[in-house]
Amino acid sequence: MTEHAPWRGAEYGFGVEGQKVAIVGWSTHEDDIAADTDDAVVRTINQVSQNKWPIAWGRRGIPNFYTSVRNYFGFGDHRVFWPKVAYFCFLPSCVPDDDKYSDGTREQLRRGKERFLKRLSPLSPDKVFIFTSRWKDGVFPPPPLPGCQDLGVGDFRWATYNVDNPVKAIFLRHPQGAPGALMRAAVQRGLKL
Repeated sequence: MTEHAPWRGAEYGFGVEGQKVAIVGWSTHEDDIAADTDDAVVRTINQVSQNKWPIAWGRRGIPNFYTSVRNYFGFGDHRVFWPKVAYFCFLPSCVPDDDKYSDGTREQLRRGKERFLKRLSPLSPDKVFIFTSRWKDGVFPPPPLPGCQDLGVGDFRWATYNVDNPVKAIFLRHPQGAPGALMRAAVQRGLKL
């Protein structure tokens, strides 16, 4: 059973503004999910962090998701930003390209919820930025009391998970169609928590 390993950049310990930052996307998609491997996320972010995107992967240029996320943190170069962060997807394995906006299967959802905090533990981030609106659907593990609090930007929330250390989770939305100024403000507010 495929279980995507997280990306951990070479400069992760130094982080962004002196903080270890983990970024969570919803899913990785693949034209042929039978070809999915445990290193799919690591291979993807490795390519992005080198400003490369193989034509063989069927897309022209680096997908907007990665560029938007990078820009929200105030960086202009993938080679500078991605080595500073950790990244993983909520779903543990790929969804098909032709269904890339799906919620995933029940099994993927179950495994995603089960592994979310387990992924945070070895990474030990100070902050985790979650770039999907699916947190509103209750798919992420509920944070301990006082639960989610208003971030003060848009309708975004934040909460603290106690893994091995307190981890502030900032619940945002997917970058597609999101106003850039709003997202930059939300990320900057999250970094200041």
